[in-house]
Amino acid sequence: MLPFDLDIPDSLTGPQLDLYLSRGWYRMRQTLFTTAGLWNEAETEFRPVYWLRFPVDEIREHRSHRAIRKKNSRFRVEYAEEFRADFHDHLLYFMYVMKSPFDSYLSIDDALYNASEKDIFHTKAIRIWDGDRLIAAGIFDTGQTALASILHFYNPAYASHSLGKYLMLLTIDYMKHRGFTLYYPGYVVRGNPRFDYKLFLGKEATYYFNTESQAWDPFRDELLISEKTLHLVDDAGN
Repeated sequence: MLPFDLDIPDSLTGPQLDLYLSRGWYRMRQTLFTTAGLWNEAETEFRPVYWLRFPVDEIREHRSHRAIRKKNSRFRVEYAEEFRADFHDHLLYFMYVMKSPFDSYLSIDDALYNASEKDIFHTKAIRIWDGDRLIAAGIFDTGQTALASILHFYNPAYASHSLGKYLMLLTIDYMKHRGFTLYYPGYVVRGNPRFDYKLFLGKEATYYFNTESQAWDPFRDELLISEKTLHLVDDAGN
């Protein structure tokens, strides 16, 4: 498999998006891409990435899930069946990016469309409100039976509320009520714990795309252990 591949369809049906996702592809603006790894320039190494998916009927409520639901129960949640960013979304995203320690898209439009005038995806959103203040939003695409989270952002003043994880729980609620069966949150990267929160729904229900067999296998913690650490463990055991 090539480290990176890109496809630019003129249009996209629900079943077609399901098929792309099932083969380890993901949205990037108005294209679809797949990759087997990321290049870390600082350490001059190639870090494998593992695309994730969750069968919704295998996800079980954990104590940590219940704690986050309880902590955020006073907030109002709304679902937008046809997402178009408004003033509240743009302001919230700006606040989020200004405090984020990671590289981010310049704007919501830059993340979803860039200079493209077309929109081939069926994009929806979850918004979380504290009174009349928008404090978090999750943008996702739907296929026929699958759903993929694309962008989560929140007010940094509410960082202690784990709103990114709460958005994942709300996404699963949405899927259960509407009959979606497979959830795709993106990928995790070996040696970079920044993405590990995507395992929050439960490792026992997590599958990763095996690029060698082109199949979805049960997730294993060893996948995220760096080669350097593995060598140290092997050396210690010898």
